[in-house]
Amino acid sequence: MLSRRQLIQAVSLLAVGTNAWGVDSPPRDTLKFVFSRPYDNPRTQWLIRVYQEICARIDKGFRFVEVPPNRATALLLAGEVDGEMGRTYEYLLEYPTLVRVEESNNRVNFSAYAARPEVTFDNWDAVRRHAYRCEFRLGIKELESMLSHYVEQANQAAVRTIFQGLEALQLGRADLYFDVQEAVSDFFFIDDAASRLARQPHIREAGVVLATSGHAYLHASRASLAPIISANLKQMKQSGLVAQYLTDALQAYKRRVHGAASA
Repeated sequence: MLSRRQLIQAVSLLAVGTNAWGVDSPPRDTLKFVFSRPYDNPRTQWLIRVYQEICARIDKGFRFVEVPPNRATALLLAGEVDGEMGRTYEYLLEYPTLVRVEESNNRVNFSAYAARPEVTFDNWDAVRRHAYRCEFRLGIKELESMLSHYVEQANQAAVRTIFQGLEALQLGRADLYFDVQEAVSDFFFIDDAASRLARQPHIREAGVVLATSGHAYLHASRASLAPIISANLKQMKQSGLVAQYLTDALQAYKRRVHGAASA
């Protein structure tokens, strides 16, 4: 029978991760993820919650690493992180050494926006023919690749924020602004865009550039986890949990933004 002193020693050893025999217990395997949006973005918060849940289900730890958009994939390719939480289905064509999680997070549209009523996005040939001045948000690799292929260098520019891109349309500095549709929708829903942008000219969606889906990507060393993550994600989507997490994240962010503004 253990004495009181022996019992206290055993509990203390367990509390610091060492068993009663003095052998370190194995640390929990933790997956490190990056994303192309900042930590406090509601879509980031949504995916953090989704992948935290998935990691818990498969007995893995979760850690989010916040980096600039252009560094996210570089870190994944170098094996310094284990995964990227959301890139398009076609992203694998540009980075074939990565491993795509086949179950998608969500549908993703890349769209063009305009303020001048006569400007539309019909196809890239029309953009080139009209010599439209185009802007896109920095860090969106798919848009950067499309514009570099179809638009003259002199007619394209990158901006850091959605507000800058939309404002350029209203000020006549750009004819078309390209971004992720959901990001622009979030901007109008959450960030009180009506008060930040001029009332006229009206900004509208001028056309869908690419309709695709968003997926997590893993480093090749974690390839065996891809089908397991995919199966858990599918189950969470079917139960409505993924959609609920998105609604929660958007509403929480909106309350935080407007609460800070009124304080």
